[in-house]
Amino acid sequence: MCILFATRAHPDYKLILLSNRDEFFERKTHATCWNHDGFILSPYDMAIEKKGQGYGTWLGINRRGRIAVILNLKIDSPLDSESVLVNGEPRSRGIVPLQFLQQEDNAPFDNWDSWEKFNGQHGNLRRTGPFTLFYGDAKSDEYNVIDYLKHSTNPFEKMEHMVISNDIFHCAVGEHTSRWNKTEYGYVLLDALAKNTTGIAKEELLQKCFELLSNHTFNEGEDVDSVTTSSIYVPPLRITKGADAIGTSLPIGDYYGTRSQIVILVDKDNRVTYEEHVIYESDEDCETYSFMDPKEVIQFQFNMES
Repeated sequence: MCILFATRAHPDYKLILLSNRDEFFERKTHATCWNHDGFILSPYDMAIEKKGQGYGTWLGINRRGRIAVILNLKIDSPLDSESVLVNGEPRSRGIVPLQFLQQEDNAPFDNWDSWEKFNGQHGNLRRTGPFTLFYGDAKSDEYNVIDYLKHSTNPFEKMEHMVISNDIFHCAVGEHTSRWNKTEYGYVLLDALAKNTTGIAKEELLQKCFELLSNHTFNEGEDVDSVTTSSIYVPPLRITKGADAIGTSLPIGDYYGTRSQIVILVDKDNRVTYEEHVIYESDEDCETYSFMDPKEVIQFQFNMES
């Protein structure tokens, strides 16, 4: 299960964001690059291309500092997880972040800062699969979380940090509750990272961020559900059950796990450092690469535009 960390509590940075993408290794994906005429920095999912929508993404930031990350939402109720289809086919989840990131005007964030407002801009969020979306403006320090169940929460209103996985994040504003061990333990690790890395060099901070994303707590022979809900880094798992068991929509190949890791640092001068570690891109990569020796490391730096 994917996991997302974000904090505004670090003394040296306005925002630190860390993301693990857990997915089938054979799912065709393009590594991070500038796209949409050089306005959006993101990887993109090439497994599905919706007519008229193009490829989607799970994470991106644009040149003006708007940022968005979407995660699948695993919910138990069939009624809750049933997409509401009024007209046409379901929309790709990966299009949702792009709806926000493509905005090149300087419209205020409060045009988007609730489920109702975002839905008004997007068209129909309930036509996607179940999701949780973190999005915001790193320049103005405004952020929000919405989900498929129509929850809307300011994640930093009372808490210093945010950790989201594929369980339900929403709770009373300012309270962080979790059903999964990985998010509870991840919050503790993120708090320690924010408190213990003041004044260190950026490259050292990046290293510590990737160490957090690579934290693993699993035992040989442990069942898939236990590993994916308890370990921040999910090792290569050979999946014999259907994709529904791990909350994904499209099983491709044999192996599933953490296939890429992304860290974004936004400093006090609105300079962005973005680094992706592509660990696996195919089942065969399991034999050659690991989180300690990723297949590809990509870094970008840029100043936000006014």
